[in-house]
Amino acid sequence: RRELLRALGAEPGVGGPAWRSALARIAEGDNERALEAARVIDRLVSDPLPADALRPRAIAQRLDWLAERLRAVGRGDGDLLASLTQVQVLQRVLGMLAPEAPLTRRTLQQVIDSCGSSGPSPRAVREVSDRQVTTSPAQVRGGAVLWWGPSSDDAPRTQRWDPAEVDALAAGGGRVLSPAQHAALQVDAALRGLRRAEEIVVVLPGRRLEEVPGPSGLLAHLGAGDRLRPEELIEDGRWTLARRSLEVVAPAQEEEPAAPPTEHRIAPAPHLLPRKLSFTQVSSLLACPHHWALEYALDVRPADVAALPTGARMIGTLVHAVVETLVEKRYDPGLGGTPLDAPSAEEIGEVLDRLVPQLASELDLPGRAAAREDVRDRAVRSVGALFSGAAEAGLRITGTETRFELPLTLMLADGERTVPFVGSRDVDAIAADGRRAVLDLKWSRSRSRYGDLFDTSEAIQLASYAWALAQEHPGEQPADVGYFLLRSGEFVSADPALDPHDRASMDTGEAWRRMLAAVTARLDEVADGRIRCGCRELQERTGLDASASWSARSSALTRARAAEREAGGLLVEEHCGTSEHAQLCGTTGAIR
Repeated sequence: RRELLRALGAEPGVGGPAWRSALARIAEGDNERALEAARVIDRLVSDPLPADALRPRAIAQRLDWLAERLRAVGRGDGDLLASLTQVQVLQRVLGMLAPEAPLTRRTLQQVIDSCGSSGPSPRAVREVSDRQVTTSPAQVRGGAVLWWGPSSDDAPRTQRWDPAEVDALAAGGGRVLSPAQHAALQVDAALRGLRRAEEIVVVLPGRRLEEVPGPSGLLAHLGAGDRLRPEELIEDGRWTLARRSLEVVAPAQEEEPAAPPTEHRIAPAPHLLPRKLSFTQVSSLLACPHHWALEYALDVRPADVAALPTGARMIGTLVHAVVETLVEKRYDPGLGGTPLDAPSAEEIGEVLDRLVPQLASELDLPGRAAAREDVRDRAVRSVGALFSGAAEAGLRITGTETRFELPLTLMLADGERTVPFVGSRDVDAIAADGRRAVLDLKWSRSRSRYGDLFDTSEAIQLASYAWALAQEHPGEQPADVGYFLLRSGEFVSADPALDPHDRASMDTGEAWRRMLAAVTARLDEVADGRIRCGCRELQERTGLDASASWSARSSALTRARAAEREAGGLLVEEHCGTSEHAQLCGTTGAIR
């Protein structure tokens, strides 16, 4: 499991180098059962049943291994044994059907939903009571009724039928009601049940998920009644409802727990200083030293299953790989790079389609066709704009994901410390006059964030790329730097041939100097045993908390960055509230 999850963390799909390497490492071990399980999983995910091949026999064959595996590892585990029972029920149901008759995807989902469920809530316990309990108002037979939490969300749901199901019912004398007729019958049955009651006590829900849900529409047919707040039911220290009462006891007053500290003081910790640095590490260190110490110095990381790439991160990796593949395919050693023209939309689309199963397999899941088409359309247009824009500006792309590892000397309080500074430049290019350029590719919804970082010379990732190129090619002019926004197909650059916004050149040397000064100060604090919680410090500084809206955070951050810049410093924000370390940093949750 660990090997396969790590492979999916590197490439969220199957069939690629990471997946094949994981299978090879499992094969090198001496666990035959693990190897067999891995091979079966590989066959299942590498050759999924197409929608037009959902036949009971084919599905049942795939369930045989799952049932055997659950039986072998269950061994008294209630959840696993429940899953085994559901699989066995599903196998029996499939055995009742014609083995070669195709099922629609919706029918199969209905069968699965009927055979297996999430089970009762772990908070639900059996009780012995003289009261009858019903699950629908239509089942009320009289007497006093306590109706708990009637909500407008409980409205009847429409049952959908396939044409084949309608025809089969009609052949047997059955008639499918229209949604309106079906809802009318349910409402009529519920009202007839409620009107048989002698007394109805309704407990209306308060706030749920930060919203006040509306009451059931059935209440409007029962008359106004008396509405009482819970505290109005207290008399002489007892709370009474439906002829039952409880003594009201005020809990002892507790002091509000102190907020987690914004700084941790420990013994001097020079052993926590990094042996290697990268831009990702630097960004984390500057934003929140506590987060950095947990993740990089102490190796406290999320479980592999929680770190699987998805969403924008996954799509960004996919489109990066499309660019890399096209550059490798089009690279001409005689030219020293790619030709000054753009690949066709068909060529870009073909590469993307080939890489999706390897790097973004969730886009191939049923129901994701629209999302996949949106990603494909955006990627084809933006990758085409990247190549055509670079060609029109006279930039010949010379490499992608160019790895570098260079010595970096830090002037710390206890003396010089030299560590490798490692990273990969997204796109290297060279202009007609021989000047080097580097572009960082970003898949981001924001069209202003990276322009702002560039304009304020705080794009420290670009500064690190420029520094690396200067170390590799000493004596040359400083490299031109810029971003390319993959989602919108726009450049952020001082080159007017790429970006029409008339931007001034970014001072990469000054940005690199400010970054090194900030890194040195943070590492001196760590060596001295002072670990700051940067995100919480920023919250206190801006007067916001983790629940603040994006617009409020953005405005406050802009002001804080400007103040830090005015003082000659550098403010990097990486919101811990969206990370797995949020509770450990004290950004979210209650820590005592």
